[in-house]
Amino acid sequence: MDEKSLQKLAMITTIVGLLILFFYAQEVNLNVVNQIDDLPSSENVRIQGVITKLTQKEKVYFLTVEGQKPEIMDVILFPDKEIYLKEGSFVDVSGTVEEYNGKKEVIAEEIVMR
Repeated sequence: MDEKSLQKLAMITTIVGLLILFFYAQEVNLNVVNQIDDLPSSENVRIQGVITKLTQKEKVYFLTVEGQKPEIMDVILFPDKEIYLKEGSFVDVSGTVEEYNGKKEVIAEEIVMR
């Protein structure tokens, strides 16, 4: 395969890949949480806020995240690999709402520090 053909193939693959990602991103609907108590269990959510309290026990992180609106949510994270979180960090959390001991909390699937 000559260099021009390889370059054309790479460009076409890139464009097709970007189009697939664009249409896939349109299908993913995560709700931005305003009030966690109003959501049913097993609902996928997205939270943005500041970590106000952080506790780590073995392979579990317990976070309290204060959202952009005056809503405070408990978040549980079971990381696959070592992560670095600290109080005061702004995070974007995607996860599932679960009820534990009569209180709603979010089981995090992904946390991104901003």
